[in-house]
Amino acid sequence: MTPLFFTYCDCGGDKKGDKEGECGSLECGCQDAAEALGSAYTNGLFNFTYGPDQVVVECNPYCHCSPNCPNRVAQSGRQVPIEIFKTARCGWGVRAPVDVERGTVLGMYTGSLIPRAEAMDLTGEAKEYCFDLDYNQEHEDEEDLTEKYTVDSLRYGNWTRFINHSCEPNLRVQPIVYDTLPSQNMAYLTFIAMERIPARTELTFDYDPAVQRDHKVTQGQQRKGWKRKSESERPESATDCVCGADPERCRGWVRTK
Repeated sequence: MTPLFFTYCDCGGDKKGDKEGECGSLECGCQDAAEALGSAYTNGLFNFTYGPDQVVVECNPYCHCSPNCPNRVAQSGRQVPIEIFKTARCGWGVRAPVDVERGTVLGMYTGSLIPRAEAMDLTGEAKEYCFDLDYNQEHEDEEDLTEKYTVDSLRYGNWTRFINHSCEPNLRVQPIVYDTLPSQNMAYLTFIAMERIPARTELTFDYDPAVQRDHKVTQGQQRKGWKRKSESERPESATDCVCGADPERCRGWVRTK
């Protein structure tokens, strides 16, 4: 895609590749391109200014800022060591051998990008490694799959495909773009630590956050009532949840397709 379609910044002037060519949150056009919320990062950590359904726009290849720009965090690659290990009940899992600070960007879900309509036709194991790019939004009308995409990591992918589900997760999934436009619906699904995670703690995220939002308990509501409602709305395709979360937090099932 040509530069004409991108919002790109002149921060640092002609100092591209120079450490001085870095963007500040007040003047960088890229950081104001989506939602006008400014910088998503503070000292290299995600600052949670953006909601999970809001797209973060990092500086792109046409910007004049340095590769060290503070608005190039997700695209800079993983900075934390990762271990793949065998869990007691959930197959393979992922953890870090070091403490992970809140706001740390850990990595992106990678694989083959396929149209949503193609993903809908997959079954069995092939379906288990699919990740919809509009994951953080309400479940779509299956009749309207235009310009919607899914990442299939069955044959191609990285360590993120081994991250297990939890109803009480320590990771959040954030859509981030830097080489496509938000309007193309091809954001990178990026995993971010929601809290400080002690070393060797399993990394998890919620496979179905829209359901979790539907069942948020406001102050004064009874947990048992929330649990009953969750069970009553269990999809036919769901499987029993063994995430190990507090029984009052676990909804009891995980959607499998």
